[in-house]
Amino acid sequence: MGKIVTIVFLGIWIWRVYDLTQQDVKDNITANFDPYRLLHINNDASFDTKAVKQAYRRLSVKYHPDKVD
Repeated sequence: MGKIVTIVFLGIWIWRVYDLTQQDVKDNITANFDPYRLLHINNDASFDTKAVKQAYRRLSVKYHPDKVD
């Protein structure tokens, strides 16, 4: 009985994960994602610049669970 419950649970879980990923593809959620806008920096900065690192660190401290007011 335990094996059947496990198999059913895994089947439902796999089906839900597939359904959610297909919904993301259908909605095209990631098409409008702009990491530069998220970090509040210019689009001309490359990923290796100090501006990206500083913006990331600034936001990580701002939204850290232990630092949020």
